[in-house]
Amino acid sequence: MTCKFCKADLQPENFAQPRQCAFRSGVFNSDNWMCDLMSQLRYAAIGESEEKLHQTTDGESCLVLPIPEEAETCTGFLVMTMYKRRGCTGQALIMCDDDEPTHLTLSQAEEILSLLKFSHKRNIADSERSLTQQIPLQPEPCKDGGP
Repeated sequence: MTCKFCKADLQPENFAQPRQCAFRSGVFNSDNWMCDLMSQLRYAAIGESEEKLHQTTDGESCLVLPIPEEAETCTGFLVMTMYKRRGCTGQALIMCDDDEPTHLTLSQAEEILSLLKFSHKRNIADSERSLTQQIPLQPEPCKDGGP
């Protein structure tokens, strides 16, 4: 089994070797390389801010991604580890106060990413709407009478 994201481009042009999907058995496997689904989740966790990347002096990193409340397959946080910012995700666990940590499954990963993309699109639409509400379509005249 391979996730649909890796299937879409198993051997990207600039890759020296094919991707190794992290979900070949349907459950996260640490023997992976450039799994596109995991790459998208890692990017979602880091976003535009490096402040969300917790890194040790040895280059090991930990990413924590809150799972959207709308998720039906899991709750809590997706915790991922990686070495530097290379293509392998070392671990991917679902963690919350109520249950023992579990390995991320393909269905959970797809649901989380889907909800994050929907949420991101909704936030962009809300931002655009609030901008158009704040910026008048007709320029207001200057109080001093100038242009």
